[in-house]
This record gives sequence, structure tokens and C-alpha cells, in this order.
Amino acid sequence: MPRPRSIPWEKRVAIFLDHRRLGKVYPTAKAHSVARSTVAAITEEFTEQGFSKKPRPYLSPVLLAEAQEAHLKEVMESIHTNPVIHLVAPQENLRAYIEPEDAIGEGAEPKLEQWLPIPIKEELLWHIKETVAERTIRETQRALRDYVQRRLALWRGIRSELEQRCHLKVKAYHSTPSQMDLDPYISHELVDLTYGDVFNDTPSYQLDPDNWRPNPDQPHILMAGNWAAAVGEPCHEAVRQGVRSFLKDRFDEYHHRANELKRLHHDLQYVAAIVKEAFEQTTEEEVHQGICPACPYPETRRKPGSGTRQKDTQ
Repeated sequence: MPRPRSIPWEKRVAIFLDHRRLGKVYPTAKAHSVARSTVAAITEEFTEQGFSKKPRPYLSPVLLAEAQEAHLKEVMESIHTNPVIHLVAPQENLRAYIEPEDAIGEGAEPKLEQWLPIPIKEELLWHIKETVAERTIRETQRALRDYVQRRLALWRGIRSELEQRCHLKVKAYHSTPSQMDLDPYISHELVDLTYGDVFNDTPSYQLDPDNWRPNPDQPHILMAGNWAAAVGEPCHEAVRQGVRSFLKDRFDEYHHRANELKRLHHDLQYVAAIVKEAFEQTTEEEVHQGICPACPYPETRRKPGSGTRQKDTQ
């Protein structure tokens, strides 16, 4: 028995819709020359993704078909709205949209997986499934998420370098009184400052440890200009020395990585036009061939090459 996923998408859709019409496994399996277990597996696949096994509203086929037409009209309207691609320069958004606690800990990857670089309705992606537009969107989403992950990797690389050279951990700094009771640590703001500076040809005035001073009101906090570099007076000199070492031995390498991110950002700027063109070339026929979990009556879909909507047989 072939696995459901090995069966072409078009046939899986046809099997699922016939099972919706007939309400029974055996006649559906016989009509498509597949095993009954295959029909059951495909039906389960679709229901797990939000599809219903029969029309949700208790309406006649005529009214259901009209509801489906209204739904398809909404989808067509959304497909002509150019998707907004979130593509900021690598130095303009620290930690790739992630809060310092998550960037330091284990919470970054799940958040990045949930992040959609191109906000687009899931219903629309269903209706353009296996079209040029869908493939373009999916590929672009992966490329943009990879771009963000590389930015986060650069930030994390700097954090690790500073921790090794200063012999201290980086922690999220919030400038609250309770922070005074903690063991000395490097502030995440120093990582932010260093991250921004590796995009420059030379370090800024603020990143020069010779210019750092304790906060007049909170002398346990070492300030790098307006940034908190470290917390805990015993660690001030260790952090100064660690940053000097980083600037001397590793700044050029990280500057090179930052320039590569700039070039990547430049390349990805062409994607917006490519996505726009792919959407503009998507036809009404393609949209009407697709189905989605929100379809009131997907039984009326057009099969590829039919040119006209299928007649209801109920």
C-alpha cells in the first residue's frame, strides 16, 4: 500500500472530497483503486489539518455552492494584495526580534519558527498549493527565516566570545534594584553594542573600554556610553580586558561576517519583486482548483484543466 504522502496531491484531494460526498470508505477506495486504509489515512490527514468530513452548515447544496463562491471571491481579493515582506537591514534590529532572555537561553528557535517573514493567510496558501506562487512564498519564507537566524547567530557568536574572554556570563540587564544582589555578569547591552559596531569599519567611541565609566548613581554598573557593559564592581576590569582582547583578535573576523550579512540583505531585496510577480501571475483557475479548511463546500472545486466548475452530484 502506498503511503498517502506518496500519492500526488491532486489525487489525495479527489479521494478526500469523494469520501466527503459518499460518506463511506469502500466505494471511495473502489472508485480510486486504492486500499480502504489509504482512504482512511488520507481522510485523517485532511481532518488533522482542519478540514471537516462533511459540510459544516446544514444547508442545501445550492446555498453551500453560493457560500463557496463568496469564499473564493475573498481569496481572490487577498491574492491581489501584495504581501508585505519584513526585511530590515541586519544592523537595524538586534537579536532578530528576540528578547534578550530568549536570545541568551533556549527560547529563540521556537520563536523564530513561529515568525512569518511574509504575513499571509493560511487559507490563501492552501488555495495556491503546488502553484508557482506557493512555491515562491514557501522558498522565500525559508530564505528570510535563514537570514534572521544568521543575524541571531552573529549576536550569539559575539556573546560567546565575550563570555570566554571576560570569564563571565552574559545575562539580561533590566536596571532594577534586585540586580545588585546578583553575581557579577556581562550585560546583554554590551553584546548589543558590539553587534552594532561590527557593522562599522572601526569600533565606535562607546566600545572603547578606555572610555567606560561607572554609573554615577549606581557605581556597580559599568557604562559604555549609554549602554550598560557589566554589573558588579569586581568584574569591571575583567570586562574591559576581555573587550580589548576581542577588539584586537576577533573584531575583523566578525566585521567580515557582518559584511556578509549586508550582502545577503542586498540580495534578498530583490525577492519582493519576485513574490509580487508570482502573485500577479496566479490565475483564478488555479485558486478555484485549490481547497482549504475554511471552504464551506470544496466539492464544487474545478479540477485541473476542466475550465468550468464541477456540477454537484448530490
